[in-house]
Amino acid sequence: MKLYLENIHLYLIGLNKFRLIVLFIVINVLNSLSFSFLAYFITGNGLRNHSIDNMSAKDQFLVAVFLGPIIETLIFQYALIESVRQKIRPLYACILSAFAFALAHFYSVYYFLFALISGLIFAYMYYLEKSVIKSFLVVLTAHVLYNLLIYTGRFL
Repeated sequence: MKLYLENIHLYLIGLNKFRLIVLFIVINVLNSLSFSFLAYFITGNGLRNHSIDNMSAKDQFLVAVFLGPIIETLIFQYALIESVRQKIRPLYACILSAFAFALAHFYSVYYFLFALISGLIFAYMYYLEKSVIKSFLVVLTAHVLYNLLIYTGRFL
């Protein structure tokens, strides 16, 4: 199992940034669909972020697609991971980052679980890069594109 995971890691490191971002967006969409289906099946509601429901459409777009990803990438990947990078193992730093990200998205148990996996995806993406600036930009790009896809999908 460890060799299998190492091979996946080596494969991901070798991907160009565009393919890496697309791959992680696809994984995150599948994650979102899975937990949305589970939440809908059990509770009759899908995954919803009720914190922006009372905003205008323009404000929702700005917060969900741009402001949220910028602030969250700064806090949960950059600040949190960089502050513990030298003190704990990368796996634990990714788990810590993902858990903090999920706690900030605790709208329901299902949303928390979805956000935990998303947080792991973003934290791992952050760790794939050696440069802090590249790490930040790759995660931010993936996060913005994912949120844009989900936001615009609400209106289709």
